[in-house]
Order: sequence, then structure tokens, then C-alpha cells
Amino acid sequence: MRAFSRPSKSKPHTINVLPLATYPLADVGTLSADSVGEMFRVSVTEKEGAIQLDVEGRLAGPWVAELKDCWQRERAKGGKPVSVSLCAVTFIDDAGKELLKSMSESGTELEGRGCLVRAILQRIRGHFES
Repeated sequence: MRAFSRPSKSKPHTINVLPLATYPLADVGTLSADSVGEMFRVSVTEKEGAIQLDVEGRLAGPWVAELKDCWQRERAKGGKPVSVSLCAVTFIDDAGKELLKSMSESGTELEGRGCLVRAILQRIRGHFES
């Protein structure tokens, strides 16, 4: 398990997630790499007494587990509500949809832009049938 410092109010704490097979084992803090043109990033920011996770890239495959771990870690700190911004997400697979549904059901506020993300969020919230 990696140790990450608490996000500061003045500077976002960014985690650029790598493919599982290429994690540098000794790396702590900000992680980054480019895997066949695919990038995934979660920025953790404290805003107005809440924690916001800004997600960028494809929410699919191993990235789903990374977002889940980050979300659970921030929720476990307690005391502050956690919201997730999906405004820069370009694709969400079935596992990602299940994670978002779980987040929503637990009270996490989800925000998204674009036709794909908004349609998925509407389905998760039950605004229309599948």
C-alpha cells in the first residue's frame, strides 16, 4: 500500500495512476506514466470543507480499482463529505458504472459533463430506465 500525504488547501494532490504491471514499487506521492496513449488521473482537493476527487481519462479496467481505493481512503479519513467530478472522463466500462452506482448509493455526489457521462449518471440515479 502506498502512503500519500493529506491534500493541502492551496495545492491539489494529484495521483497519476499507472498500469498495474508497471508500478514503480518505491514510488510514493505523485505517480505518472503513459501506457499506450491511455492516461488516468485522480486529483484530490479539499474545497469548502469537502474533499473533491477530479477524475480524468478512461474509467475502465484497472483504473476502476484505483478510483475505488482512492475514494475509500478519502472516505475513511472521515469528517468531510467526498464528491467526485467526472467532467474529464472519456469512457466508463461496466465495472466503472457499478463503482459509480455504489458511490452514489453511499451518498457521494457525482458530477459529470458530456453526453456519455451524463447519461450514465442519469441511469445510476434512476432518472430513466436502462
